[in-house]
Amino acid sequence: MAHANAAPLLTEAIRVVRGEGPASAYKALSKRQRLWVSGLGPSYFTKLMYFAGYGAKPYLSQPLIMDDNVIAGLVKTTGQRWAASLDDYVRYIDLAKDWAYELNTDPDVIERRLFEIGS
Repeated sequence: MAHANAAPLLTEAIRVVRGEGPASAYKALSKRQRLWVSGLGPSYFTKLMYFAGYGAKPYLSQPLIMDDNVIAGLVKTTGQRWAASLDDYVRYIDLAKDWAYELNTDPDVIERRLFEIGS
């Protein structure tokens, strides 16, 4: 990562995901936003968000990984269009939370299954 300020930006991103939730962190890490790190797109920064923030605040929506395989799994499963955008990320988190509730499991189990379907 060639970005000179990557460490403080990512440290702040971890604070945001743990304190404000995944939508705020996704927005802040997106291209040309306040915590954007060149070369670190949604497939990678959602991994950071997941590992740094999942379970930090159980009453907030939980951050999930949204990479190309998960997007492909969402397309195959729902028959809808999905993109690596903030709106679709929030929609995906809500859908995973709903499916997890219906199946009596956790949202990250849904994410792993979508990854498998999309691989």
